[in-house]
Amino acid sequence: MARSRRKSRRSRPLAGSTDRPATIDEPPTVLAEEVGPALEAVPNAASLAEEPSAQTLRKRDLIERLTAETGLKRRDVRAVTEALLAALGESVAKGESLSLEPFGKLRVARSAEGTGSRTHTCKLRQKNPALATAAE
Repeated sequence: MARSRRKSRRSRPLAGSTDRPATIDEPPTVLAEEVGPALEAVPNAASLAEEPSAQTLRKRDLIERLTAETGLKRRDVRAVTEALLAALGESVAKGESLSLEPFGKLRVARSAEGTGSRTHTCKLRQKNPALATAAE
């Protein structure tokens, strides 16, 4: 009975490399010139944390913004903001979809019960203002 001989994966050279055979334990070597433009497109994670867009909008910050934009008293803005957030929270808890322009359309994709909490995975679709002005 003849045994078939298969070439081992370890004996095949990597694509683009003819210096020596590759091994499974060694990752392929990639030259910096080959990925230079791709690395420039990826922002540094540390710089993302420092940018204002990576921060969280808290209720007190929202109230301050709304007070500045509307010129209303802070206590009035606080009451309306808390009522609005309570209504939105109830709607999401029920699994209702929200259509609130210019915020966008939000729908609950999944919900899961945790220990003392409920987790919702939502999808938010917002209009792209650049595309809307280009279409006109």
